Amino acid sequence: MWGLLIALPRLHPRSENIEKFRDTYDVFVVAVIAVMCVLHVAVVGSALGWPVPVSRLAPVAIGALFTFLGTLLPRFRSNFFFGIRTPWTLSSDTAWARTQRVGGYLMVLTGLLLMLAGFLGSPLWLWIAIGGAVALAAVVLVYSYVVWRAEQRAHQAISTGQPSLER
Repeated sequence: MWGLLIALPRLHPRSENIEKFRDTYDVFVVAVIAVMCVLHVAVVGSALGWPVPVSRLAPVAIGALFTFLGTLLPRFRSNFFFGIRTPWTLSSDTAWARTQRVGGYLMVLTGLLLMLAGFLGSPLWLWIAIGGAVALAAVVLVYSYVVWRAEQRAHQAISTGQPSLER
C-alpha cells in the first residue's frame, strides 16, 4: 500500500497539481499507513491472545482517520487519484474546491460518529461507516453538479451579456 501511494503521484498526468499539495499528500500517506499498522497489530495481537478490543479499536481508528482526512480534504488540488473526483470537480476548480470543503465536513462528521460508536461499544459502527460513506457520496455527487452547473450558467450569462440569477 505504501509503495502504491508513493508511486501514484509519479504516474499522474496532473503531477504538478499534486506537487501543489505535496506536504498534505505526504501527511495523508502517513495517516493511512499508520491506521493500517495499528489495526494490523491489533488483529494479530488479538489472534495471539492479547486482550485487544478490536471491535472497539477498529471504529475508533477508522473514525479518527475519517476525521483527520476530512480536515485534509480541502487542501487537495484537482487530480485524478485523491479527493472527491466527479466529472464536474475535475472540470472546474471552483466545483473542486467547494466540493472538497463540503465533503471534508461530512467526513469529519462521519468520523466523529464512528469514534463515538467505538467508544460506546456499539455494534452499529459498521452501519454508521457504510451509511456515512453512502450519504457522503450522494451529497457530494449532487453538490458538485449543482456548483458546476451554477458556474456554467454564470459564465454563459457573462458571455451573452445577460444578468445572472446567481448569488
